[in-house]
Amino acid sequence: MAKRTSRFLGRFLVVATIVLGAASLVVFAVAALDAVEIGRLLAHGVATTGRAVHVEENHVSWTTKYGTGGTSTYVATVRYTDEAGVAHEVSTDGTTSHVTDGERVDVRYQRDDPGRGRAFVSSPWAAPLTGAILGAMTGLLAFVCYAGSRILVRRAP
Repeated sequence: MAKRTSRFLGRFLVVATIVLGAASLVVFAVAALDAVEIGRLLAHGVATTGRAVHVEENHVSWTTKYGTGGTSTYVATVRYTDEAGVAHEVSTDGTTSHVTDGERVDVRYQRDDPGRGRAFVSSPWAAPLTGAILGAMTGLLAFVCYAGSRILVRRAP
């Protein structure tokens, strides 16, 4: 019975390795594409300042045996004007930095496509760095699953 269980767990971990490895690659790819876009905006984009016209707070709270806690993220709609005087609106990524209505926010956009700007409340590199860290953690978990599967498969004849 133990050999059968080991064989089953070994096969399960092989599947988990494949799924987690694929997820890791996807997360890394998204983070890399976001980093490239931000790099282009910072290097060649037009810098301007917009104003937060609407801020939405998303609050998550939890209770554990150790107590209660919570966190909030904020999504701001930012209005900015391009070099031609045309007004545009863009939403920020969910950020833990508090933004208030009317607050000034840094915006970057490509000169040839001013409607696709990005507003930065916190560091521009926060989102790609977070994605890279999550991708690395998922990849590490995939490696642990792979190593576990090799150990279990070797033990089961």
